[in-house]
Amino acid sequence: MDILENNYEILQSLLSSGSTVWLTPLIETMGFRVDYFTRLVSQRMGSMVCECFDIRYRVSKTKLSSVIRLTDYISKKELKPLNQISSASRS
Repeated sequence: MDILENNYEILQSLLSSGSTVWLTPLIETMGFRVDYFTRLVSQRMGSMVCECFDIRYRVSKTKLSSVIRLTDYISKKELKPLNQISSASRS
């Protein structure tokens, strides 16, 4: 199994655990490699998040947090129909 596949499996298990924050040294003992990801995303205020295929997360030297599956996140977002947008916001 390659490193990205291993990271993905670990992230999947973290998602199903129900916890929200994990210590980086602990997940590294599970074989997680913080320096391997499929995409690095810059967000507002300069924060960076990593993606491993369809899972997004934040990682630092001390913790890994905010793990979400992108497909779940996108399906939960609500989009307003165009006729519900106020005329003030259209100008």
